[in-house]
Amino acid sequence: MKYGLELEFGMEREREEQLKEEMEEKEGSLKEDSSVNVHYPLRAREINTKVYNEEEVNDTSLFFSSFYKNYVKEVNNSCGLHIHVSFEEIGYYNAIFSKRFIRFFKKKLLENFQSEELKKRFKNKYCKCSYPQKYMLKQWSFKDRYKMINFLAHNAHRTVEFRIFDAPKTAKGVIDYLNFTLSTIREYLSVAKFDLKTIATKEELPLFSMNLTEEIEERKEKIQIRGL
Repeated sequence: MKYGLELEFGMEREREEQLKEEMEEKEGSLKEDSSVNVHYPLRAREINTKVYNEEEVNDTSLFFSSFYKNYVKEVNNSCGLHIHVSFEEIGYYNAIFSKRFIRFFKKKLLENFQSEELKKRFKNKYCKCSYPQKYMLKQWSFKDRYKMINFLAHNAHRTVEFRIFDAPKTAKGVIDYLNFTLSTIREYLSVAKFDLKTIATKEELPLFSMNLTEEIEERKEKIQIRGL
């Protein structure tokens, strides 16, 4: 697995150029976020980190420790943490694109975290938890990425985006959410009953087939399934 993180927060205007340069040096980015509300004169911003391998959680922790210390001046209920996860094999995407995984993830989340900030996220319009069957079958028709788990991110970024998390007040909170996400995915893949060698087709996985039809055809003979 690989992952990247997006964090919404408030920062001082005077430090914006310095953070922008720092993020570019570290293969990330800094941008405005109109969905975030922070107290004046702070500025609402979002960082996108580099893509990390799953073995680099310690490096991620060091980055966020420095980032929180030097730049974060406010996080509130309008701020969120989004975790993007990607896999080398399409079989893994096929496995977690299901209501079973959504229920599994939500159950584990509520068992491990009970903060009021997180509970409020379940009522947030940017990370809705409803997944009607017609949405699961024809997601691209709805173009709704504002879900607890956003599967549409695969079409744009080849990732699955976990949007449910509140923006933590500390760097440790970010890493706790990250470790939880990675470990929950590993646990689900280890117990779920599915065939990793299954190749997604338009009938089996409409969402991913839109942009991957040619890629799937090319990979049918050479796909390799590796353990996480």
